[in-house]
Amino acid sequence: MYKPNLFKYYLREGLLFLCGLLIVGSSLAVSNGRIFAISQGQRKSLSKGIVLRKIEQDPVRIRNIKVGATDRRFDEEFDDSDDWLRKLSLEIENDWNKPIVYLLVSLDFPESKLSGNEMRFYVYLGNEPGSPPNRENIYIAPSEKLVINMAERYEWLSQFLQPRHSMGQINKVEIQVARAVFEDKTAWGGGEFFVQDPSKPGRYIPVRMQP
Repeated sequence: MYKPNLFKYYLREGLLFLCGLLIVGSSLAVSNGRIFAISQGQRKSLSKGIVLRKIEQDPVRIRNIKVGATDRRFDEEFDDSDDWLRKLSLEIENDWNKPIVYLLVSLDFPESKLSGNEMRFYVYLGNEPGSPPNRENIYIAPSEKLVINMAERYEWLSQFLQPRHSMGQINKVEIQVARAVFEDKTAWGGGEFFVQDPSKPGRYIPVRMQP
């Protein structure tokens, strides 16, 4: 009667199993390498979002953008590291005839729509007139500028995004001056002027004429 050599049988099966693991591991390595390369190779860009007006004529506008020491323009594509938002700085110019005492700048992340609602991060500066002060005051006189360095807010931004996205997945940002409040309690934002609601401080009513 034929008796199989169990040692040779298990040795052969073990070698076949190891070869299979090597093939699968190599495939995954190549696949992961490609995914990593695509993720790392995506170009960065800064956008003003969907704005139908000429923002160059806005009374409060983003005058200059830098990533590190390099000037950047809206809709320009460029290469940079995963922590490029740490190096982002915005120069806000007051081109109106009244001092700014409160500023709200929004950063939208369109890539976050892949995981749910679009994520929006706010940068708050100064205090709204009539509201309890909870931040350092600002005063941007007419024709003066203020620089926002995202390095000072990078940890907050990272914590805000990380439940859904790593910083390395963020390559596009839409930036706007959401609201600027002037010393006389009038405001501007999104292409409109506002006046403060006398019955509810902190609420603003749009007006057709320049206040």
